[in-house]
Amino acid sequence: MNQIHLEWITTFVGDPLFHLPIDFDRDRIAPALKNENQVYVEKLPSKSGNKVGVFVDLSSSSERSEVAQMRLIPVSNTKYSGVVCQTFESRPYVVIDATELNKTSSWSLELIDPYGNKSTQTVRLSVSKKKHKKRR
Repeated sequence: MNQIHLEWITTFVGDPLFHLPIDFDRDRIAPALKNENQVYVEKLPSKSGNKVGVFVDLSSSSERSEVAQMRLIPVSNTKYSGVVCQTFESRPYVVIDATELNKTSSWSLELIDPYGNKSTQTVRLSVSKKKHKKRR
Protein backbone atom coordinates (compact mmCIF):
# COMPACT_ATOMS: atom_id res chain seq x y z
CA MET A 1 0.00 0.00 0.00
CA ASN A 2 1.39 3.40 -0.94
CA GLN A 3 1.01 6.58 1.04
CA ILE A 4 0.75 9.80 -0.92
CA HIS A 5 0.98 13.27 0.61
CA LEU A 6 -1.35 15.76 -1.10
CA GLU A 7 -0.64 19.11 0.50
CA TRP A 8 -2.15 18.63 3.96
CA ILE A 9 -4.11 15.44 3.20
CA THR A 10 -2.56 12.00 3.60
CA THR A 11 -4.08 9.49 1.20
CA PHE A 12 -3.56 5.74 1.01
CA VAL A 13 -3.64 4.09 -2.41
CA GLY A 14 -4.35 0.39 -2.87
CA ASP A 15 -6.39 -2.33 -1.26
CA PRO A 16 -5.14 -3.09 2.28
CA LEU A 17 -6.60 -6.61 2.08
CA PHE A 18 -4.84 -7.50 -1.20
CA HIS A 19 -1.88 -9.88 -1.12
CA LEU A 20 -0.06 -11.84 -3.77
CA PRO A 21 -0.97 -15.53 -3.96
CA ILE A 22 1.37 -17.84 -2.07
CA ASP A 23 2.06 -19.90 -5.21
CA PHE A 24 3.02 -16.78 -7.17
CA ASP A 25 5.25 -17.73 -10.13
CA ARG A 26 8.06 -15.20 -10.30
CA ASP A 27 9.42 -14.06 -13.66
CA ARG A 28 12.99 -15.35 -14.06
CA ILE A 29 13.65 -14.13 -17.61
CA ALA A 30 15.88 -11.07 -17.87
CA PRO A 31 14.77 -8.33 -20.27
CA ALA A 32 16.96 -8.50 -23.36
CA LEU A 33 17.28 -7.02 -26.81
CA LYS A 34 16.60 -9.23 -29.81
CA ASN A 35 18.63 -6.88 -32.02
CA GLU A 36 20.30 -3.47 -31.90
CA ASN A 37 17.42 -1.89 -33.87
CA GLN A 38 15.50 -1.81 -30.60
CA VAL A 39 17.91 0.89 -29.36
CA TYR A 40 17.70 4.24 -31.09
CA VAL A 41 18.98 7.75 -30.51
CA GLU A 42 17.10 10.91 -31.47
CA LYS A 43 18.14 14.53 -31.23
CA LEU A 44 15.80 16.36 -28.89
CA PRO A 45 14.18 19.72 -29.73
CA SER A 46 16.56 22.68 -29.71
CA LYS A 47 14.97 24.17 -26.58
CA SER A 48 16.53 21.32 -24.56
CA GLY A 49 20.02 22.34 -25.68
CA ASN A 50 22.50 19.93 -27.21
CA LYS A 51 20.75 16.84 -25.83
CA VAL A 52 19.83 13.48 -27.32
CA GLY A 53 17.42 10.83 -26.12
CA VAL A 54 18.43 7.17 -26.05
CA PHE A 55 15.37 4.92 -26.21
CA VAL A 56 14.95 1.15 -25.91
CA ASP A 57 11.83 -0.48 -27.33
CA LEU A 58 11.22 -3.68 -25.34
CA SER A 59 8.48 -4.80 -27.76
CA SER A 60 5.86 -5.37 -25.09
CA SER A 61 2.60 -6.98 -26.11
CA SER A 62 -0.64 -7.83 -24.36
CA GLU A 63 0.50 -11.47 -24.12
CA ARG A 64 3.91 -10.64 -22.67
CA SER A 65 4.38 -7.25 -21.15
CA GLU A 66 7.96 -6.28 -20.46
CA VAL A 67 9.12 -3.32 -18.42
CA ALA A 68 12.59 -2.40 -17.25
CA GLN A 69 14.83 0.25 -15.81
CA MET A 70 17.80 1.21 -17.96
CA ARG A 71 21.37 2.19 -17.16
CA LEU A 72 23.66 3.52 -19.89
CA ILE A 73 27.41 3.66 -19.20
CA PRO A 74 30.23 4.46 -21.65
CA VAL A 75 32.53 1.48 -22.23
CA SER A 76 35.64 3.60 -22.57
CA ASN A 77 37.15 4.82 -19.34
CA THR A 78 35.82 8.38 -19.14
CA LYS A 79 34.85 10.58 -16.24
CA TYR A 80 31.21 10.35 -17.37
CA SER A 81 29.52 7.90 -15.01
CA GLY A 82 26.46 7.24 -17.16
CA VAL A 83 22.74 7.81 -16.72
CA VAL A 84 19.77 5.86 -15.37
CA CYS A 85 16.07 5.68 -16.25
CA GLN A 86 14.76 5.30 -12.70
CA THR A 87 11.23 4.21 -13.55
CA PHE A 88 10.10 0.89 -14.99
CA GLU A 89 9.02 1.53 -18.59
CA SER A 90 8.11 -0.55 -21.63
CA ARG A 91 10.20 1.96 -23.55
CA PRO A 92 12.88 3.12 -21.09
CA TYR A 93 14.85 6.21 -22.06
CA VAL A 94 17.63 8.47 -20.88
CA VAL A 95 18.68 11.96 -21.93
CA ILE A 96 22.38 12.62 -22.41
CA ASP A 97 24.50 15.44 -23.75
CA ALA A 98 25.31 14.99 -27.45
CA THR A 99 28.99 15.68 -26.82
CA GLU A 100 29.15 12.66 -24.48
CA LEU A 101 27.56 10.52 -27.18
CA ASN A 102 30.16 11.69 -29.70
CA LYS A 103 33.09 10.91 -27.37
CA THR A 104 32.46 7.17 -27.46
CA SER A 105 30.40 4.94 -29.70
CA SER A 106 30.33 1.80 -27.49
CA TRP A 107 28.04 1.88 -24.50
CA SER A 108 27.09 -0.67 -21.88
CA LEU A 109 23.30 -0.97 -21.76
CA GLU A 110 21.91 -2.58 -18.63
CA LEU A 111 18.23 -3.53 -18.33
CA ILE A 112 16.71 -4.66 -15.03
CA ASP A 113 13.09 -5.73 -14.52
CA PRO A 114 11.00 -5.36 -11.34
CA TYR A 115 11.99 -8.88 -10.23
CA GLY A 116 15.71 -8.07 -10.27
CA ASN A 117 16.53 -9.96 -13.47
CA LYS A 118 19.37 -8.11 -15.18
CA SER A 119 20.90 -8.20 -18.65
CA THR A 120 23.88 -6.22 -19.92
CA GLN A 121 24.82 -5.69 -23.55
CA THR A 122 27.31 -3.53 -25.38
CA VAL A 123 25.69 -1.37 -28.04
CA ARG A 124 27.01 1.14 -30.57
CA LEU A 125 25.08 4.42 -30.55
CA SER A 126 24.73 7.20 -33.08
CA VAL A 127 21.98 9.71 -33.81
CA SER A 128 19.30 8.30 -36.13
CA LYS A 129 18.86 10.03 -39.46
CA LYS A 130 15.25 8.86 -39.79
CA LYS A 131 12.48 9.39 -37.28
CA HIS A 132 11.59 6.29 -35.30
CA LYS A 133 7.94 5.23 -35.42
CA LYS A 134 6.40 6.03 -32.08
CA ARG A 135 3.98 3.64 -30.41
CA ARG A 136 0.89 4.86 -28.61
